[in-house]
Amino acid sequence: MISYFETHFPVSDELGRDLHRLSQPCAFPKQGSVFEAGQRIDRMWLVTQGLVRVYELRDGSDQTYYFGAEWSWLTDFSSYLTGEPTAFSCDCLEPTQAVLFPKKAIEWLAERYPEIRLFYQRMAEQAYLQLDERMKRFQFDDLESRYRTFSSRYPNLLQRIPQHLVATYLGVTPESLSRVRQQLRRKGL
Repeated sequence: MISYFETHFPVSDELGRDLHRLSQPCAFPKQGSVFEAGQRIDRMWLVTQGLVRVYELRDGSDQTYYFGAEWSWLTDFSSYLTGEPTAFSCDCLEPTQAVLFPKKAIEWLAERYPEIRLFYQRMAEQAYLQLDERMKRFQFDDLESRYRTFSSRYPNLLQRIPQHLVATYLGVTPESLSRVRQQLRRKGL
């Protein structure tokens, strides 16, 4: 975990001790639940190994909000910031290990260490930019373009995520995604 943070900023011995002291390692089995709709999310997880899916059940079907793999942060920012119950659930697609940071610990670290405050700000900015890009893709791109963007941005995830779940992320039926994939193969893409 410390080596992850060191890729973003220098970690002093004191900060390293505080990061270890205020975090908690956790492990989840394949198909295990990290959190469920209706809970108040007052923590963040740093996924160190494995793969998770954050999704919402709506009208009997689920819509994938995002996937989180190694070295990605996992939370529902809306619930985390407002204290309101989350509409999302998070399940593990693979056995998953993560480091849990309670909200109070993150706030304490950000107050004490300017580098954590700046890192947290950048993380929130990145989350916003990813959401903004995703909204634009859904509004302006056709399915083929959305799939090509997903596959070029996350090529290693395509081998790890069942296609029916990729379809829920792209907002289409598995049959529609299968047709687009066949068309791309015929084009040699």
